[in-house]
Amino acid sequence: DLKIEKTADSGVVNSGETIGFTIAVGNLGPGLAKNVTIDDTLPVFAGANWSISPAVQGCAISGGNLHCAFDELAALASVSVHITSPTTG
Repeated sequence: DLKIEKTADSGVVNSGETIGFTIAVGNLGPGLAKNVTIDDTLPVFAGANWSISPAVQGCAISGGNLHCAFDELAALASVSVHITSPTTG
Protein backbone atom coordinates (compact mmCIF):
# COMPACT_ATOMS: atom_id res chain seq x y z
CA ASP A 1 0.00 0.00 0.00
CA LEU A 2 1.33 3.43 -0.95
CA LYS A 3 0.50 6.75 0.67
CA ILE A 4 1.13 10.12 -0.99
CA GLU A 5 0.96 13.59 0.58
CA LYS A 6 1.48 17.07 -0.86
CA THR A 7 2.24 19.80 1.67
CA ALA A 8 2.74 23.53 1.01
CA ASP A 9 5.77 25.23 2.59
CA SER A 10 3.51 28.11 3.63
CA GLY A 11 -0.21 28.80 3.63
CA VAL A 12 0.40 32.33 2.35
CA VAL A 13 2.95 33.43 -0.25
CA ASN A 14 3.44 37.11 -1.04
CA SER A 15 4.60 38.43 -4.38
CA GLY A 16 8.38 38.28 -4.57
CA GLU A 17 8.66 35.34 -2.15
CA THR A 18 9.52 31.74 -2.99
CA ILE A 19 6.63 29.31 -3.24
CA GLY A 20 7.22 25.67 -2.53
CA PHE A 21 5.76 22.34 -1.58
CA THR A 22 6.83 18.82 -0.75
CA ILE A 23 5.41 15.62 -2.19
CA ALA A 24 6.10 12.51 -0.12
CA VAL A 25 5.29 8.94 -1.05
CA GLY A 26 5.60 6.14 1.46
CA ASN A 27 5.28 2.39 1.26
CA LEU A 28 3.05 1.26 4.12
CA GLY A 29 3.95 -2.35 3.40
CA PRO A 30 3.86 -5.16 3.78
CA GLY A 31 6.10 -5.81 0.75
CA LEU A 32 8.38 -4.13 -1.72
CA ALA A 33 6.73 -1.61 -4.08
CA LYS A 34 8.07 -1.69 -7.64
CA ASN A 35 7.90 0.90 -10.44
CA VAL A 36 6.66 3.71 -8.16
CA THR A 37 5.93 6.98 -9.99
CA ILE A 38 4.88 10.50 -9.05
CA ASP A 39 3.32 12.76 -11.67
CA ASP A 40 2.13 16.26 -10.79
CA THR A 41 1.12 19.22 -12.95
CA LEU A 42 2.78 22.30 -11.48
CA PRO A 43 0.92 25.60 -11.00
CA VAL A 44 1.33 28.10 -13.83
CA PHE A 45 1.81 31.80 -13.08
CA ALA A 46 3.84 34.71 -14.44
CA GLY A 47 7.51 34.18 -13.60
CA ALA A 48 7.12 30.52 -12.63
CA ASN A 49 10.44 28.68 -12.78
CA TRP A 50 10.03 25.42 -10.88
CA SER A 51 13.02 23.47 -9.60
CA ILE A 52 13.64 20.43 -7.42
CA SER A 53 15.58 21.43 -4.32
CA PRO A 54 17.57 19.45 -3.40
CA ALA A 55 17.84 17.27 -6.49
CA VAL A 56 16.27 13.82 -6.23
CA GLN A 57 17.54 10.99 -8.44
CA GLY A 58 14.76 9.80 -10.73
CA CYS A 59 12.86 13.13 -10.68
CA ALA A 60 12.68 15.84 -13.34
CA ILE A 61 10.51 18.79 -14.37
CA SER A 62 9.53 19.10 -18.01
CA GLY A 63 6.83 21.17 -19.68
CA GLY A 64 5.32 22.24 -16.36
CA ASN A 65 5.07 18.69 -15.05
CA LEU A 66 6.94 16.90 -12.30
CA HIS A 67 7.74 13.26 -13.02
CA CYS A 68 9.54 10.90 -10.67
CA ALA A 69 10.22 7.22 -11.24
CA PHE A 70 11.63 4.91 -8.58
CA ASP A 71 12.43 1.29 -9.38
CA GLU A 72 11.71 0.10 -5.84
CA LEU A 73 10.49 1.42 -2.51
CA ALA A 74 11.05 -0.90 0.44
CA ALA A 75 8.30 -1.62 2.95
CA LEU A 76 8.02 1.25 5.47
CA ALA A 77 10.36 3.42 3.36
CA SER A 78 9.50 6.83 1.93
CA VAL A 79 10.88 9.40 -0.49
CA SER A 80 10.23 13.15 -0.59
CA VAL A 81 10.54 15.70 -3.38
CA HIS A 82 10.70 19.43 -2.60
CA ILE A 83 9.68 21.81 -5.41
CA THR A 84 10.22 25.60 -5.38
CA SER A 85 9.70 28.60 -7.65
CA PRO A 86 10.26 32.32 -7.27
CA THR A 87 7.24 34.59 -7.62
CA THR A 88 7.37 37.98 -9.28
CA GLY A 89 7.17 41.08 -7.16
